[in-house]
Amino acid sequence: MPGRVRQSSEEESLLQGKSVEGFAVVGGVGLGRVYRVRRGAQTYAMKVGRPVEAAPDRPSGLECAWRRLQSVNHPNAARIVEVGCFEASDGYRPFLVMEFVEGAPLLWWVRSANLHSSELARAFAKVAQGLERLHGVGACHGNLESETVLVRCGDSEPVLVGYGLEPADERPASRLSPERCAWLLERPEGPLPDSPTYSPAEDHYALGVLLYEALTGRRPCLAKQRDALREDVLRRIRDERAAAIRSGVPLPLAAIVQGLLAKDPRSRRPASEALGRLGPGQAP
Repeated sequence: MPGRVRQSSEEESLLQGKSVEGFAVVGGVGLGRVYRVRRGAQTYAMKVGRPVEAAPDRPSGLECAWRRLQSVNHPNAARIVEVGCFEASDGYRPFLVMEFVEGAPLLWWVRSANLHSSELARAFAKVAQGLERLHGVGACHGNLESETVLVRCGDSEPVLVGYGLEPADERPASRLSPERCAWLLERPEGPLPDSPTYSPAEDHYALGVLLYEALTGRRPCLAKQRDALREDVLRRIRDERAAAIRSGVPLPLAAIVQGLLAKDPRSRRPASEALGRLGPGQAP
């Protein structure tokens, strides 16, 4: 599938041909520690976390965060089937099993479909609705990017998958919120200490990055590595960048992007209603 990120050979072999809690692993999906699994005749996707200091009777923080997702029932969020922890060769690992969504990464689909701005707003409104449902149960996505929003084959519905809360060193710097970038820059070199808890504001920011990229073809922050990050963070989302997005984009849509990308996380607000008002038949 276009846009997918390949797993390392070590990640691919971690569970290949094995069974976890009754789920038979049949292959890698290509999103980093995500596997295609089967139980009976049904196919699912299994996401596996890093080794943790936990045991089946003592859930890790990641496992607890994933368990909150089990109560989510929304057409734009992949349904969670099971959450648990298993003993692997390198320690205990939390795992999450979700419905398998066959579809294209969001930005790949946007570019292929050549969407009008109102159609784009409608698609992103659905993504925002899925996010807000997660936030409503006290959970966050924590790994929002094009490859973790799949536009389902058949009905073209965008669906959140790949729920993450990934460590910051596993994510491109250009997709991190200003507050998480600041934390990365301030921390000492070496292994990552415990990172700040993810918040809905960071999900909103990640949604803004996706929408910005869908509208402009580039990300608002261009740095990919830590050594290139400091200067870019200091000037991130400056006035001229926010103004540049307005060229050829309806002002209400540009304003939504600016709100999602606000430097102050307290200023970021849910965007589903505002985006929905710009959908087909409702765009100004």
